[in-house]
Amino acid sequence: SARKMLGFLEEEAGIAADGVISFTPDVFERLLALTGPIVMPEYGEVLTAENFRAVTQEETSVLYDRQLNQPKRFLADFAPRLLEKLVELPERPAGAELLDELTESVAEKHLLMFSLDNDIQQFISQSGAGGEMRRTAGDYLAIIHSNLGGGKTDSGMTQAVEKRVAIDAGGQALVTLRITRTHNSYAETLLAKNMDFMRVFAPEGS
Repeated sequence: SARKMLGFLEEEAGIAADGVISFTPDVFERLLALTGPIVMPEYGEVLTAENFRAVTQEETSVLYDRQLNQPKRFLADFAPRLLEKLVELPERPAGAELLDELTESVAEKHLLMFSLDNDIQQFISQSGAGGEMRRTAGDYLAIIHSNLGGGKTDSGMTQAVEKRVAIDAGGQALVTLRITRTHNSYAETLLAKNMDFMRVFAPEGS
């Protein structure tokens, strides 16, 4: 996926980038909890960990300048201000808290990286930030969701996973998987339906 993104970027904008770093809104909310509010005077907004998702959704989907047609301009203006605040954080205790938040974001796949440099990519994979499927000789289960609807309903989705394993007399495992997803959020007014593409990965031959 990252290679395709880089290819699209080069074809569309003529930019040959070295890699990709992807974030979910959770990362920005965690960072804002450390830095405190960030003022966006040209938009009449003050971003906090509590309102980041809602304000960003409105600014990039509804309120942006249709003539200029740069819906992500809001994020481009926000990013350097966030970085400036992060640099100003005291080494203790905020620096340690920042490291903890980034480490947790990687572990929970809210922060993923990819590099065209093989050595850097190997380091990324070893640190768990690569996002690729794990190679294992044992049992494996990965449930992947992609929101194809364009709305921001994922924050209101809850998921329950029940996995039952029964071993027969011959040592073969019969796995029964039940996935229940519940739509609890109706705050999204424009694209309220959760258009979800779900993939379930299990060992080959299962």
